[in-house]
Amino acid sequence: MFLDDIVRLFIVIIDETIIDTKPDMKKIKPITLLLIVFILLNQYSNANYIKHVSSNLVFDTPNSNEKAVVFVRDFLKWYKTKYGYLYHTLRFIDLDLKHPAPYKINYRETEEYLSALKNSGFFSKNYLNYYKSYFKAIDLKLQKTKQNDGPVDGLDSDLIMHTQEPESYLNHLNVLQLSQVKSSGNSRIVIVKMKTNYNNGGSLLFYLIEANGKYLIDKIESK
Repeated sequence: MFLDDIVRLFIVIIDETIIDTKPDMKKIKPITLLLIVFILLNQYSNANYIKHVSSNLVFDTPNSNEKAVVFVRDFLKWYKTKYGYLYHTLRFIDLDLKHPAPYKINYRETEEYLSALKNSGFFSKNYLNYYKSYFKAIDLKLQKTKQNDGPVDGLDSDLIMHTQEPESYLNHLNVLQLSQVKSSGNSRIVIVKMKTNYNNGGSLLFYLIEANGKYLIDKIESK
């Protein structure tokens, strides 16, 4: 309302000046000053409007309609509904609390984990095979080190979000920024950025491949 009042006042003064066949130069300086104030207020109003709209956008990026970006957005929504089970419930390490023994991989749980990812339809065979080998490599290392306490290197964070607090992303999807940063043939790279009070502004790179007209996640890495 304040800005509208200034506009009306400005128009009235201009009209009075034009009607006066011999305008007083003392009146023109205030008019010029008023014009400058009007321009500044208008810019301030527009900037605040843009800021307000941007703060309420979900996945606010210029490329938000890109197919690859939409795919990653849909995946994050899916994972938000599943990570509690995949990250907190499944136990990749076979533990016997009553009779402590060297750690070993619980292949029943890792196979269940990989099966859930496969059935989701979001992941490539290459991604699934990589983590199948990944679990085997950790198991071989545990057999050599005989570790029986503390976190296991390589399994101390969420394997998909690459953080010990996947909630920092998944519980705040409305402030994530997604953009397609590279395109080559049937492959795409989508970068997910987040800068809020919930984390330190980390980023995830989703490497996608296209097969039969559909994208699949081939690799995810933190940056």
